[in-house]
Amino acid sequence: MRRLRSSVLLCAAVISLIFGISRDVVAQPEFEFIAEETTIEYNWNGFGSGQVPLFIFQNAGITTEILSWSMSISHDPDLLLVDEIEQGQYTASLNGGAGPEFWDAQVLVEGAVIGSINCTFGCAWSTFETAEEVVLILYETAPLVLPRSARNVSG
Repeated sequence: MRRLRSSVLLCAAVISLIFGISRDVVAQPEFEFIAEETTIEYNWNGFGSGQVPLFIFQNAGITTEILSWSMSISHDPDLLLVDEIEQGQYTASLNGGAGPEFWDAQVLVEGAVIGSINCTFGCAWSTFETAEEVVLILYETAPLVLPRSARNVSG
């Protein structure tokens, strides 16, 4: 009986320690998708264009090798229109400069969805220990909406 009682007390003490101490835990995402801050200038007619590079960066920790990724990005369709989506420098350099085995970019009214598979059988692993440019989006301004004066669109 004494042994059982000791075990119960020890268990209660451990539970008290676990739940009695206030701990704040903040989990960071393993990967970050980063859109570079960009200003797009337009003329008095409201016409202008610019490009936004998108990067992938892996937060500090164990390096994870990946074969594929996908992302989506949105914008205000009253101000911007997607003109073209290109592979970023890093993506285009995969597989000896041939680019990824699979690449798809779909333009939507309010943004885009992009996906890439380096290769099907593990021939081109990617690591993102430093931010790598994976996508380049070319934008045009929406001239019918923008004021008829020389200004900038930032975002």
